Amino acid sequence: MGIYKRCNHGRRERDRCSDPWYANFKLSGRPRVRVALAKWSGTEVETKGQALTVFDDLKAAVRTGTFDPRGRGVTIPKDGPITFADLVKLYEDRYVAAKQLKTADEFKWRVKLLLARFGSMPLTAIRTADIEDWQADLRKPRLVNGALRAPRSVSE
Repeated sequence: MGIYKRCNHGRRERDRCSDPWYANFKLSGRPRVRVALAKWSGTEVETKGQALTVFDDLKAAVRTGTFDPRGRGVTIPKDGPITFADLVKLYEDRYVAAKQLKTADEFKWRVKLLLARFGSMPLTAIRTADIEDWQADLRKPRLVNGALRAPRSVSE
């Protein structure tokens, strides 16, 4: 149980190298938990001190039964199924905005058509056929600024 790195560096070099920190933790009667600390916490974990801090959070989550291997900030909604719009909002808040990506405005533009089609649908209700129908609709000519336009082909 504890924190470690998967690298070939020696003792002192290991604590200072840029390889990611990992942790494992086991309580009796519960399955062993193994995670990459930076991925689980959603923060940068570069030093041993940062790794120990995140490891303390990991142990607390396991002990309280709130551990989720997908990450510390993952919460499952209790008030019903999550919709596509909810998923997009979570992704935008926790990834696009949190990492201050330069493509934040582009992200909103790119998901606009997806939200129009699937926004109110629960994720569990979206099927492959729904996506294929949406793709077929995108290939049809549509009005753009009052003029009927066919979509561009990939080769253009």
